[in-house]
Amino acid sequence: MIIPPDVVDIRSGPAPGESSATEFTADKLAVTEERYIRASPEVKEKMSRRIEREPIGELLKRLSGFKCQVCEALGLNPIGFLKRGGEP
Repeated sequence: MIIPPDVVDIRSGPAPGESSATEFTADKLAVTEERYIRASPEVKEKMSRRIEREPIGELLKRLSGFKCQVCEALGLNPIGFLKRGGEP
């Protein structure tokens, strides 16, 4: 990522002679915060597509017991999460 020279990069470590990354980062954050405190957010539009498999996907998931086949093959817990009722 290219950061313009007038924007403070808070990801870097301490400058030579500074005692800790925490102090250095906090100072940089304060400068950046002051600069953009009244800035308006930039609005960006995004278009995306996704593939829906409709009823066949739901049927196949139900038949497999809602298990992750890769996790199961690796000997890991194949159930990623449970619904509120306790079912996968």
